[in-house]
Amino acid sequence: MAATEEIEFLTTDAELLAAFDPYVVRKFHVKDSEWQDILKKTAQAQAAARRRRHLVGWLRPFRRTQRSVRVSYLQQWADIGMERQLDGKLKAHYLFRDQPFEAFTQGEKRIHHRLLFRAVERLRPRSVLEVGCGNGLNILTLAARFPDVSFSGLEVTASGVQAAAAIRSLPGLPRVLAEFSIDPPRTMTGHCGVRLIQGTAEALPFPDASFDFVFTVLALEQMEEIRNAALSEIRRVSREFVLMIEPFRDWNPSGIRRDYIIANDYFSAKVSDLTEFRLQPVITDEIPAKLARGAGLVLAKVV
Repeated sequence: MAATEEIEFLTTDAELLAAFDPYVVRKFHVKDSEWQDILKKTAQAQAAARRRRHLVGWLRPFRRTQRSVRVSYLQQWADIGMERQLDGKLKAHYLFRDQPFEAFTQGEKRIHHRLLFRAVERLRPRSVLEVGCGNGLNILTLAARFPDVSFSGLEVTASGVQAAAAIRSLPGLPRVLAEFSIDPPRTMTGHCGVRLIQGTAEALPFPDASFDFVFTVLALEQMEEIRNAALSEIRRVSREFVLMIEPFRDWNPSGIRRDYIIANDYFSAKVSDLTEFRLQPVITDEIPAKLARGAGLVLAKVV
């Protein structure tokens, strides 16, 4: 694999915005009255959600537990196919370096792909694991672009694994995935070799140092209840690098975003907390993310 000393950044702002731009419906000026009204309404809604969390959040039915996460995603991956996921028309408000946007939510996935594809391209791992792979959107498209790399995906729900396995069983990469891929596939059969495993991040079913590169994309955000165990396990099975696209507290320090994280029991670690797990951050950067939930990129080296 490449040494991190050779890699100062994975992408430029221009590359991220180029990936996002086809899905942008509208750009605002940060001082526009309409944007200020959106900010006000969002702040009020998230403050109210945080108050509700303090009032009843101690009751188990109102907490985000690993059981509730499994139930929610079991239904989601059973109900939403890949084509519907990528052709949907759901819009949200986004923010990047003080530039507000309204955009289709698929644009956020394209940003994640720009980062993931660049990471594999520049780090040159031989083996890769995605923790929390869902229906396989990330891992299957990566495998088509990098056929010489061994890809594995771990997912907590049976429906997610089944959805990904159904695509893996196809003789050719589905058109919807090939067209969505941020870089064109090098082979239409690379997805067939992806290994899929059902399991939990708090007890990864792999030996120590099994993978050159381990990554998560908005998966740790669902694991606050098992955060320390998940980070320990991710570090244990990684041989060299871990990449996380997650809502670290650094990007959600106060206001709307902090209220949202608390109200939803989302991941709340700081980037600096990673050193407790012998993960040394080497690249940390803001990325375009939803107004109510900031997320950033952290590339860490195993030490």
